[in-house]
Amino acid sequence: GKIITESDVILETLEEEFGPLHRGMNDSSVYRCRKLERVLFRAWCMWLCSPSSVHGSVDQRCATMFEEVVKKIEEKIGETSGPFLLEKFSTADIVLAPYIERMNASLFYYKGYRLRDPKKRPRISSWFDAMEERDTYRGTQSDLHTHVHDLPPQMGGCYSNSSQQAIKNQKKVDCGPWDMQLPDVGYGQDHTSAKIDAVHRVIKHKENILSVNPYGEKVTDVALRSVMTAMLTGKNCFEDILIKHKEN
Repeated sequence: GKIITESDVILETLEEEFGPLHRGMNDSSVYRCRKLERVLFRAWCMWLCSPSSVHGSVDQRCATMFEEVVKKIEEKIGETSGPFLLEKFSTADIVLAPYIERMNASLFYYKGYRLRDPKKRPRISSWFDAMEERDTYRGTQSDLHTHVHDLPPQMGGCYSNSSQQAIKNQKKVDCGPWDMQLPDVGYGQDHTSAKIDAVHRVIKHKENILSVNPYGEKVTDVALRSVMTAMLTGKNCFEDILIKHKEN
């Protein structure tokens, strides 16, 4: 088989195999949306990857430029009666999804900026809500914490503007509480099934986790057991597990 890594080529190949999703990649309406997405992407990169000056002038200029493009996205969605970029869910939304999801996470964390804001940006917020009604999107959607810590090595650095709101947001993303106040997902989550799934995955990959942890297998094993037990039962049993571990 042939390995394809370029996202546009992947979409074009899928269209050749299964047909276009409402409108194809090279349809004029989709192409205009793709060009707008690239403008938004550049404005995002410029803001996120530019260190703030002493007086914050660079940060403010970049923020203004980004906000101007965001208004164009709002206007584009508003051209139709539905929540998507075109009359219905299409390739244009697929192109936008992975980038705007990362914009939402990174700017909240590093700049104190809430892209998914129903009051200030109702159409973009409705776009996220509509996307989250699709199981295929929810199955690939990531969380804020993953995005904000995965992006720096990919982007060559992400810079905080050290605003009070950014510092507050960073603390919330890193330390919780991870509730519906985060602009993460707009739907309620089944925490019980998520916890069981997390424990299942840890157990499945336990040997690999233990083997690569710098603290060694014994210490890591105790820590994993304590965390998983606390997550499922709410009980802090670190000392009990440590005693049993030493006895064995």
